[in-house]
Amino acid sequence: MFGGVKGQLRYAVVLTPDSYTTVGGSCAFEFLYYLQFQGGAGANIIGCDVSATPAPSTTTCNLLSVNANTTNQIFYVRATLPPPSGNTVTPYKDLKFQAKISPSGQVEYPMLKQDSSAITFICAEPPLIPVWLASSIPMKFVSSSYLVATNRLEGYITVTSEFTRSLIGVLKGPSTGLQCNFKYLKGQKYKVMCSTITGYASPYPLKIPLTIGSYTQNIDNPIAITPYKEFVYPTLPTLSYFNNLPYMGNVFEFQRNDLIPSLDMAYVPTESKASSLYMYFKSDDPITPKYLSQASFTTLGSTTTKPVFSNLVPSYTIYITSPEQYVIATVQTISTRIWFQQDYTNRRIYFSYPFGVYSVAADGKRNIKFPIVQNSRVGTVLAQFGLPYPVYHKIILPPATESTPAVLNAYNIISLNETTSVLTMSIADVESGLYFASINTSLTTYFVTGNDRVVGTELDGTYEIYVSFKRATPFNVTLVDNSRNIKVLSYDYMNARFGTAYPDTAIIDKIILFNFDQTSVDVTSSSAAVLLEVKITQTADQRDQDNSFLLRIFFSALREPLDVIGIYDNVLGSYKFPFAVPSKLMATSLRYSLFFNHQEMTCDDLYDSLGDPAVLKVINTGTFDMMFPIVDNLVQPTSAITITNQDIDLLWTFTVSDQSGLKVIYVTIASDYDMQGQNFTFTPVFPSTLSQTINAKVTVSPTKCRSMSYFISYMYTEDILGNKGEYIRNTNNGLHPLYKQDNSALISPAVTCPLAPDTLNPTITGVTITDISETFQKIIRVRITATDSGSGLSRDHLPICYFSASGNQLLASQTTVKSFSNDNLSAEFDCLFDSIPFRFGPYMVLSIYGLTDNYFNTIGYDPNDIKAIPNALNNWNLVNLAVPMITSTNSLAKSSKKLIVSGYNYGLSPSTNSCIIEIGYDRPQGPAPSTLTPVIYLKNTLVALDLIPAWGYSINVKDTYSNAKSNVITLVGPLANPSTDSSASSTHSSASSTDSAGSTTTPTTPPTCNSDCGAPQGYGTCVNGKCVCNSPHNGLDCKASIDTTTVISPNTNNPSVNISIPGSNSATTPEFTSFVSVVEMRELDLSNNVVVKSHQFDNNLWQIVKENSESNDRVTTLQYKYTIVSDDKNTILTSTIQVFSQATNITFGNQKLFMNPSTIKFTFNITAYPFTKSTNVLQLVMIAQLESSEKVACSYKEFVDDQSGDSQYLKIQIQDRSLFGRFIKFGLIDGRERILTNVQLDSTYSTSTQSQPTYDQSFIGLNIPYYTQQAVIDPDFSVLIEQKSARDQENSICSASKKKLTNAQIAGIVIGCIVFVFIVAAVVIFLLSRGGHSKIAIKLKKVIHR
Repeated sequence: MFGGVKGQLRYAVVLTPDSYTTVGGSCAFEFLYYLQFQGGAGANIIGCDVSATPAPSTTTCNLLSVNANTTNQIFYVRATLPPPSGNTVTPYKDLKFQAKISPSGQVEYPMLKQDSSAITFICAEPPLIPVWLASSIPMKFVSSSYLVATNRLEGYITVTSEFTRSLIGVLKGPSTGLQCNFKYLKGQKYKVMCSTITGYASPYPLKIPLTIGSYTQNIDNPIAITPYKEFVYPTLPTLSYFNNLPYMGNVFEFQRNDLIPSLDMAYVPTESKASSLYMYFKSDDPITPKYLSQASFTTLGSTTTKPVFSNLVPSYTIYITSPEQYVIATVQTISTRIWFQQDYTNRRIYFSYPFGVYSVAADGKRNIKFPIVQNSRVGTVLAQFGLPYPVYHKIILPPATESTPAVLNAYNIISLNETTSVLTMSIADVESGLYFASINTSLTTYFVTGNDRVVGTELDGTYEIYVSFKRATPFNVTLVDNSRNIKVLSYDYMNARFGTAYPDTAIIDKIILFNFDQTSVDVTSSSAAVLLEVKITQTADQRDQDNSFLLRIFFSALREPLDVIGIYDNVLGSYKFPFAVPSKLMATSLRYSLFFNHQEMTCDDLYDSLGDPAVLKVINTGTFDMMFPIVDNLVQPTSAITITNQDIDLLWTFTVSDQSGLKVIYVTIASDYDMQGQNFTFTPVFPSTLSQTINAKVTVSPTKCRSMSYFISYMYTEDILGNKGEYIRNTNNGLHPLYKQDNSALISPAVTCPLAPDTLNPTITGVTITDISETFQKIIRVRITATDSGSGLSRDHLPICYFSASGNQLLASQTTVKSFSNDNLSAEFDCLFDSIPFRFGPYMVLSIYGLTDNYFNTIGYDPNDIKAIPNALNNWNLVNLAVPMITSTNSLAKSSKKLIVSGYNYGLSPSTNSCIIEIGYDRPQGPAPSTLTPVIYLKNTLVALDLIPAWGYSINVKDTYSNAKSNVITLVGPLANPSTDSSASSTHSSASSTDSAGSTTTPTTPPTCNSDCGAPQGYGTCVNGKCVCNSPHNGLDCKASIDTTTVISPNTNNPSVNISIPGSNSATTPEFTSFVSVVEMRELDLSNNVVVKSHQFDNNLWQIVKENSESNDRVTTLQYKYTIVSDDKNTILTSTIQVFSQATNITFGNQKLFMNPSTIKFTFNITAYPFTKSTNVLQLVMIAQLESSEKVACSYKEFVDDQSGDSQYLKIQIQDRSLFGRFIKFGLIDGRERILTNVQLDSTYSTSTQSQPTYDQSFIGLNIPYYTQQAVIDPDFSVLIEQKSARDQENSICSASKKKLTNAQIAGIVIGCIVFVFIVAAVVIFLLSRGGHSKIAIKLKKVIHR
């Protein structure tokens, strides 16, 4: 809106328009005055005044701020002027800004515009007209799917043409019953916003009086007219209340859903049923909710209860540890999850077990202690804890702190694309150094810390961060140094000092097109796709460098808002925002906000300016469902249980319901001492199950019994619409699945054991820290030795290592077992930190928590405790990698116009831009230029333009100063590769073709397929020697079809998948079970046919990677990690399972793969493996098994290549169902595509149970050639319905009394798929087999018969 114009001596910018006064009052006159900087003049200005012609009778003047840049001083002034004498509409002229200088001087400056023209200002009293209301739009209650606020009313009025200025401050509402405010829109139009007053006792009148001066006009009051006037609840609502820390949660079940009356507070709608409406709200003090009936407030029912939290408030202590660089905080709390922060950033660390836990108090409270790491310059510790109420603590550390704040010297914003920019900042604090800076827009806050510094030191450094805004976004800055001196740089300061954009009050005026592609959407039974298109007035430079758009949609207060980034369409010249409105959303107008340069325009603002084009109506003619599944009934164990000489089962029986259908339920049962507890996962037996009874059973044995209470510590529910709910014991601050039971109804059964347990804690006897970093990866290994003198160390409760660093930095690593003694009295564990962020630390301290014995004695070690262990290390100073590193790039699959390379160490030279991008091309024309010179050069980001289109690229960064090279990244290019993309076959022709270099090529005749691929029936086509099937058809010849009735539920504890196919209720319906898993990993010397090393997997050592596990309406993703421990190098396996619910195209390497619905894809990522020699291969052995409960059946098995040679296929079939696996014959080996071989190993792992009529299995070995960094492989599996039954296949195996089966006899399939992935830690093994004498076969047999 403004910025200093260089060279202009002085000018003013008026911020307030000409206005009316209140009767006998004055007009506000705000302006910014720019005065050319003159050697510090203005520093002693102590006041101000304004003069004008005609001379005002009285004035006021307040100097709100004084800021400066290198050219100008900027004064922000708020003054008032009365109307000229006689109330004439006479403009004030010859306006002057008078600066009062200490001690008694005054300097006067004329008020001119930037073009040197004179500024005038008009102040007048409003016209006094008896009939001033021209028209009105009826008032309506405020209601949406996000919030029902029928205590508020909104409408519009238009005044007569005599009123040419804003009437804000002049236009008044009623004095009783309603409190009204007004918003001036434009011309003569105003928005009226009123809210009811709860204590108003009289009936509301039919009209709402509005007044200008002494003249009143009336508009209709919907409260007092039909249908609201006659509204009565036949039955008072049912109230459920429960703890919502630090408030009380309340859910009302209203007995009518045809109309929502005027309620005296705002509610969150959750769901509606046949004749009921459910809404939720929080309250602090006890309240008695009311609604308006017969135009008067009527009580809805009982008074809510005020919560009591005295036993939940954490107690805490912080004590100094000298001379270490940390302090120790101790907390005692009963809450399951609490948060902590050590500064003003609001970047909270949420504790989850076992972090910090070192013991349990007699009353069940957890004793927690943990380090707060301080920068060596820091003189102040801040600690803040919650829930339920924030507890604040400040302690000053010696020596005394200094008081000089940090200084922002310069900044720059460089736009990379429509969604991302790089913000660079130069910040100095010569006394204590910068602790952090916050960059605050109206949309979000970004933090700049030492981890973002790319040049210099904390005393004077340059920082780089990624932000989602461009140059025209207003922001202010808060600087905090290590002595906790705080300096706030306001919008005014940033604009005056650096020319930063100022908040724009007229952003809606820039919109020239605003259009939803449909005015209404019906979500009664399904979701609806919507496209919003927005066009604004802007130049090409403003579009690329200045402006950004974001759409935020508020579907429900029970789920996170949906953010949609605006993508610019170069053809249409507009921004597009595609999104989907969820199924069964409440009928309403959609609530959303549009952010232009992070400045918010609400849907109300847009409607006020644009009218109906800003409205998207949501239609739902049925019931709405925005609520997650809830527990309708809970049967719990008795409150007191005594264990004698036999096992006792503690059983919790939940009846969980949801009106749309259950998807998944997780439950954790824990106890006073066993805080980890036992996890249970439940999935519905049939799709769209509306209610299900589930059991969580904990068995307590007298031989391993400790007297304590058991309880539900966690519960998660999700329905098929994506509504999610979470219960966290003693920590809930929102609506949750157990709200109907809550604390008062939940029993914590107290178990009394016959014998006194071992109460001695286990002990850590040794800790070593070793740096085993590789060229492109920082890796720190912590090795722990532990002992227990009593019941022995628990194999089910593994400790976790934590590294803490200053600035709320925390890293965690789950231990892996290196060895256990036979009596469990001693063990050795490894923690592998292999995902350490660049610039983490560098000073960090070690804590270890969760070491537990078999009687649940749990101990935690803070850095002081570790320091007390002989020869143990409790801290480490990281050394950053001294090579360039690529962490990510943008995709080149659609366009190669721009390459953005992100990472760090781009330019190790202190003074020059020394990095280039080395590039290799995979393209039909052959080689191309091998280097790219960046057009944008930053320490963490490089940008190159106009890459030559290719099939693919290999990219690395080279620092020419040091000759160091980065890791290599392989990218898919925009050109379709005929050798890998089947879709390219449609472009083949029998004529010769000429490439861009002018050479002529003649295509060869494509190979034929072994079948017609079902082409006559439209099932598929033959492309390059293999059948490409049309969904839902699948299989080698496209004659089978995907069974889409399957319900696929990945396991949350290990990489396995349960698949069920609902059948009839007939007792003869066959049940199919399937199993897919990794058996072992072997290093093979193929030249001598020798197994060099074998690694069999332990299913207890898998870890779920929660941050990479998610679910949406297209795909469910779960990731697991497993670590193979070796003296030379630990190998990490990461297994990612993706279950596709919709047909999806994916890319693996240069191949485009089609995933049918109900397809399960496994991705295995294996980090570096310590090969014995480079000619060996690594073989991953998988098992796939299918079994039917039918006594009489036929089975068939084959493992074959497709004719193109690209893939191999495993099919295990029983009757007309088959498990169909695809093994692609290439992988990504060290970033490049390499040919793989897959072999069937049934003879190696043969057992007597193989190939039976109702059971079959197969072992497949995936051979991975020697590599040094990473290997990625990608099989997938589906369940198919075959046209040709197994009994009709050659070499099938059938029961002696095989008879033909009817369709009714073929029903459910349950397939548990467990697969392995390799990267950092994860493999769950369900080893399976029946008979035989090998170790693997015995393990497999045990699992199958559990």
